Amino acid sequence: MLLLATCALAATLTVGTSGTYATIADAEDAAFSGDVIDIGSGTWVETLDPGGKDLNYESSAGAVISGVAPCLEVSGGEVVTVTGLTFQACSGAIVAGGTSRVVVTNTTFEQNDCSEGCAILARGSADRSEEHTSELQSPDHLVCRLLLE
Repeated sequence: MLLLATCALAATLTVGTSGTYATIADAEDAAFSGDVIDIGSGTWVETLDPGGKDLNYESSAGAVISGVAPCLEVSGGEVVTVTGLTFQACSGAIVAGGTSRVVVTNTTFEQNDCSEGCAILARGSADRSEEHTSELQSPDHLVCRLLLE
């Protein structure tokens, strides 16, 4: 009897001038569940959209996600991790709905529109836990945690 086992290792998809992908959206389109999207330095005016995949967004280079509404939206039951990013000037930095789960560590939220959640807006049955290693600030630099609906 011959048994074959397959195993898929998570890939790291690099975005930026020295990366394989020019935009975060290009990396998301190419990614599979479990992959890491490593976002290069600079300001990215894009909505992070895992598209139903469990993705890990990371930056050790100081990437800023800015100026879109929302900066990250998950609603299809995805499990998404965010590490080392800055969400700036977003209308609702992270919006999670349905049965989605977002784990946030070492992430900064600055000057976001608080009417849609300065940092994280959890709708419905989305996981409402929070990692306390993130810096959450409103436009007035007041600490703003979670807006739950």
